[in-house]
Amino acid sequence: FAVLTGGITQIGLATNLVQIFDLHKFSWRMPPQYLQMARAGHAQVTLTDGRILVVGGRGIGKQLADGLSAAEIFDPLEGSSTSVTPLPRRVPIPTAHVLSDGRVIVIGQRSAFVFDPSTTIWRPRIRLHQVRRGHASILLPGGAVLVAGGEGQRSFELIDEQQQESRLLSVKLPLALDDLRMVALSDRRVWVIGGQDTWSGDTTNRTWFVDVEDAESATIRAGPVLGVP
Repeated sequence: FAVLTGGITQIGLATNLVQIFDLHKFSWRMPPQYLQMARAGHAQVTLTDGRILVVGGRGIGKQLADGLSAAEIFDPLEGSSTSVTPLPRRVPIPTAHVLSDGRVIVIGQRSAFVFDPSTTIWRPRIRLHQVRRGHASILLPGGAVLVAGGEGQRSFELIDEQQQESRLLSVKLPLALDDLRMVALSDRRVWVIGGQDTWSGDTTNRTWFVDVEDAESATIRAGPVLGVP
């Protein structure tokens, strides 16, 4: 199955709708139950048992600006959603990744949190060096998480969940970017793609290659230009 949760409707409000795409029947269906809470800009990841963790994002009213701490797990087989222990802090636009042991790391604002689906407990936060909102993150071989940009940010940081710490890289993007994306390449480099210049509001057609084997001697160089910003 492919599962789509929440999002923004045509009238600009967060929704709790869920749609499930059956890859065998090649058709969409609506489950009997939707999300417990309307949300957009949230993060969702598929757990090792096939269920979907949905966390953070923006809600309606005051929760649109402040963001949500609420978390829930959607079961695509049962078509039902269950609330779980909320994030310790509100996170309006998080990113999330499933770690090798099945736990989930969620990154947003000035924190990274790790969720254990077997206990539904959040581990104490890892403090980030800068506020991350509209950032990109990627899980690297070995388990570290690279975080890039975000509203008003040019920096990269590398989260080591085992050591419970985050380190700033020695390189920066040439401009502050949000809504950017990253792809891990087979040669251990990371390709940083596009995004929006926070200060001008313009989208960019630029890309960069980042080598992060060593946080202290990381390098960045220009990549191919996109056909459109």
